[in-house]
Amino acid sequence: MEAISAISEGYQDMSNSVQQAMSMNSLQEAMNQNEETVETLLESVEETADTATRQELEQAVSPHLGQNIDTTV
Repeated sequence: MEAISAISEGYQDMSNSVQQAMSMNSLQEAMNQNEETVETLLESVEETADTATRQELEQAVSPHLGQNIDTTV
């Protein structure tokens, strides 16, 4: 049973890898850009999203710091 599960997971991983490669190729063709340019663009988008998410979380938490103190400890 474990061998079948491992084979199934292997095929799933390969399928995901092929789908990702096809998506990247489609994106490159649509943008008419080479691989390096698309990769740089995607990294930049990830960094921007990470920074924005971090800033949003900090802004959401900061005003509430210290307002709900558990005194039952």
